[in-house]
Amino acid sequence: MVKQDSYYYFTISGLPLMVTPKMIGKYIESKDLKYTQVQPFNFLGAFRIVGYYETDMIVTESHFKGLKGELKIDGIKYLFFFSEHKQIKLLLNLNIDVPELGAYFIRHQLPVPNIFKAGIGLCYLTKENANEILAIDYHLQQLNGALVLPVNGQMSQFLRNDDIPPNWEDEAIHREPFNRYDEENIEVMENEEEEIERITEEIIAKLNEKDREKEASLNSSREKLKQLKNQRSFPNDQIK
Repeated sequence: MVKQDSYYYFTISGLPLMVTPKMIGKYIESKDLKYTQVQPFNFLGAFRIVGYYETDMIVTESHFKGLKGELKIDGIKYLFFFSEHKQIKLLLNLNIDVPELGAYFIRHQLPVPNIFKAGIGLCYLTKENANEILAIDYHLQQLNGALVLPVNGQMSQFLRNDDIPPNWEDEAIHREPFNRYDEENIEVMENEEEEIERITEEIIAKLNEKDREKEASLNSSREKLKQLKNQRSFPNDQIK
């Protein structure tokens, strides 16, 4: 749950198109739970459940967590997951560099988030656009806790957001030799940003090259088809 100014909220995602804020609101009321508003996002299937009283929202959020990703409305079961629309926390079992993680999002044609390495294997992903961070979070949810890095083909298991035990997050932040306030590490992070830009340019160049090759191949096929049609056409006076 997140506190924003004078209200509290949590976000759920992954619901199908037919689910509306009104349906979710009626469900909450049917369980005698408290909320103020259900807000939809432009990113389909994502909703923010808002309330002004922390204790009420803790109870409501706890109920949704107890559903274990299955929401039943009017006898129909829908799958959902808890999501974030400002920051995603990732705890990976490999100490992946920022450029490697950035290359993953580029490879899958996702919005590239701002990646802050907060500890050994721990990264915070942020994005100004709420719909973009929801799209990234939805993609990560579908991976079932494992992603393959395009740079070296390595597979890394991960936990995200509330699945990360607080003590694991603290351990990752304070584990030696990582110190995010070190001047040496600040320099490393600056170098990693430059490396992300370089990898991004390389991947875009390769994608453009593949597009040009496809276009050339398509033009060649069209030309061959045209020649074949010309060969098969005969003047009317030759037909007997």
